Amino acid sequence: MELVGVLWADEAVPLVSAFVHRRADAAGLRALVLKGPTAAADRLRPPRTSGDVDLLVAPDDLPRILALLAADGWTERPWPDGPTLAAKHSRSYRHAAWPVDIDVHWRWPGFLVPPRDAFEALWSRHRIVELAGRPVATASVADSALVLALHALRDAWQITDPRLTRPSDYDLLVEAVAARAELHAPLRAAAEELGAVQTAQPFLDALGIRARAGEVPAAELRAWRINASSPHASAGWVQAVRAAGWRQRPLLLARAVFPAPHALRAADPAIGPRRIDVAAGWWRRLRRGARTAPLAWDHLRRTDRT
Repeated sequence: MELVGVLWADEAVPLVSAFVHRRADAAGLRALVLKGPTAAADRLRPPRTSGDVDLLVAPDDLPRILALLAADGWTERPWPDGPTLAAKHSRSYRHAAWPVDIDVHWRWPGFLVPPRDAFEALWSRHRIVELAGRPVATASVADSALVLALHALRDAWQITDPRLTRPSDYDLLVEAVAARAELHAPLRAAAEELGAVQTAQPFLDALGIRARAGEVPAAELRAWRINASSPHASAGWVQAVRAAGWRQRPLLLARAVFPAPHALRAADPAIGPRRIDVAAGWWRRLRRGARTAPLAWDHLRRTDRT
């Protein structure tokens, strides 16, 4: 008789975290599990169910860790192939037997030092916690607070959305860290070392932490600021069209409105298998783009002036 069980996400996240750590550690590879249940245990946010496991991998170890996941049956989740305002930083992997994804990060958005330097800094302060009865490597509490803040500030326009009727996770993070003065000095040092003073500025200001902003790549900082303030999903395409020459623009516009069916379904998994489903998806995309692209264009133009 085959025993069939149901595993819920709040049960799966600790188990998958422990599984990934064990596989990486046994192979001599380095990876940090970020956010998730550890954030609640650290009193940085209230307990809640996560839909994935966030894994930050040493850049040099990335190919081998992906090979381990593939050998264990994890496959890459389809991802839209369109341009984005900020550089890509992760890929999601899924498994038929697990109800959660693994998001494999080779860099963390908001850390503007080189990815290898950022990982080494985090690893130098990492700690071992227990999840699902197993040891798991994660960042220090102060580094974890900075990771959570940057995750929220990457889409900062959502934090100030007037439709919010209760405090956001970001608001609760600020409140929690403000009450723990022992975290402020390591937070300042981490922000300076990781090139996150400018990207985490609202968080540091809210805590009354004054940090020294070092030199960071201007293009990356600009991309961060545009992405953080832009609520328009079409902004990546609009920026690509603005940057392209006149001869390339028609092709870019065609790709933006009429992507290949596999790319369209990656952006909208609800699209069915029939040609009419794809056509309907293109039509919805055209209508949405016609509504948001002018707003994104205007936002990017105003950003260029600041």
